[in-house]
Amino acid sequence: MNAYPVTDPQALDIKATIQPPRTSIQYTMLYANNGGFDWARLTQACHKLVAAHDILRTVFVEHESTFVQVVVKELDIPVVIQHAETEDLERSAESLCAAHIDSNNFRLGAPFFYIFLLQAKDSQAECLILGLSHSQYDGVSLPLLLRDLEALYAGTAITPSAPFSTYLSQTLTDGPARTEALSYWNTLLAGSALSILPGQTPANKASATEKAIFRTAELPAACHPPPLGITTATLLTAGWAVVLARRLRTPDVLFGGITSGRAATDGDDTAVVMGPCYQFTPVRVHFERTWTARELLAAVQQQAAESLAHDFVGGFGAAGRDGFVDSVVHHQDWEEFESMPFAGGEVKVGIANPHGDAARPVKLVSYVKEGGMHVGVVGAAEDDELVDGVLKELAEVVAGLVTAEEDGRVVLDEQSFQMEE
Repeated sequence: MNAYPVTDPQALDIKATIQPPRTSIQYTMLYANNGGFDWARLTQACHKLVAAHDILRTVFVEHESTFVQVVVKELDIPVVIQHAETEDLERSAESLCAAHIDSNNFRLGAPFFYIFLLQAKDSQAECLILGLSHSQYDGVSLPLLLRDLEALYAGTAITPSAPFSTYLSQTLTDGPARTEALSYWNTLLAGSALSILPGQTPANKASATEKAIFRTAELPAACHPPPLGITTATLLTAGWAVVLARRLRTPDVLFGGITSGRAATDGDDTAVVMGPCYQFTPVRVHFERTWTARELLAAVQQQAAESLAHDFVGGFGAAGRDGFVDSVVHHQDWEEFESMPFAGGEVKVGIANPHGDAARPVKLVSYVKEGGMHVGVVGAAEDDELVDGVLKELAEVVAGLVTAEEDGRVVLDEQSFQMEE
């Protein structure tokens, strides 16, 4: 049994797992509609999956008001058989997930990993449901877990992934890479102040169980693919910087970005770490009066490239900030997959988040779907008018940056520079 500290994002996800709304719990569903799964093979594969990955054998405890993660040598995660209550297997699966997340099973010292096999009411179809806390996975490691489960079910050896402790030792141990990262973040954030989106319901006046809403908009065809040499993530980040600068009437804005946290430090094992390596990375944009859209995009993209080498260290905490972020940008650079190979065939893949997204911080997202670029805003349901307004403005600004990329117009008017004078 080994104990390790948790990262700042892990601490947030643990809180959002043990107390409602449990926004850090996600259920991944694999639908086998042609004959179901072989029970013995599935049980064996699930047990081998848990044995192969430390993060699935991790439980979280609290010590002196601080969360600690403990990796145990053995952990029995049973495959619980359930029977669908209706003829609609997908609806029954969603109902099972909704009932489970409202249970009292999520507590410190207990596993956050759950496995269910839901059997159809009137056919041989089955649904394998994997419930997991975001404190144990990220967008890189979840597909790897599914890949390993498929291989183990087929009786194939899996390629070992680096344990999450590898990532922790590289990011929390003092050394040249960490020293350089701390210096970088302190320099980037010197003299800055966190940008707070005006018009939100204050956190101390919000409901303890406030819910989030997610609004989306598809951008004009000219936005995808983005201008040559510019990434979609850069468009989103630059667009949000403009929205904040205009609303706050300041040329210096600071917010967060969700990044993979997998930059190489003392080695390259972080590329295949099984666990939640993602970080809230600071994004600071200090506009120049004469900046055109092209210059803004270039500056944002250059900072992103420089920050990438240091994002394994949580930049806000590294610079002595409390880790609170009012808004974050997140570009999802993968298409949602609806099926995957399994046992020589195909299974349909579904995702359920019964409690939805966290209402705070405000999240700005971009993603590609069916060949088009979309942007979205996640915010508190009670701030629905603000969310709708922000989405409309963000979509217009991002589209405007694309069309203005060649014409030389300045990005901000003089009103945004008044507070600096």
